[in-house]
Amino acid sequence: MAADKLLAKQMIRFVMVVAKQMTRFVMVVAKQMTRFVMVVSR
Repeated sequence: MAADKLLAKQMIRFVMVVAKQMTRFVMVVAKQMTRFVMVVSR
């Protein structure tokens, strides 16, 4: 049981890190897209 609890804790931490990375990536992509749209619409 203890091993399962530890594994669950590690999984949660991993998911949190991945979610943070994904959010940062999405933010960067959104910024790039906005800049691209600004240039194109001119």
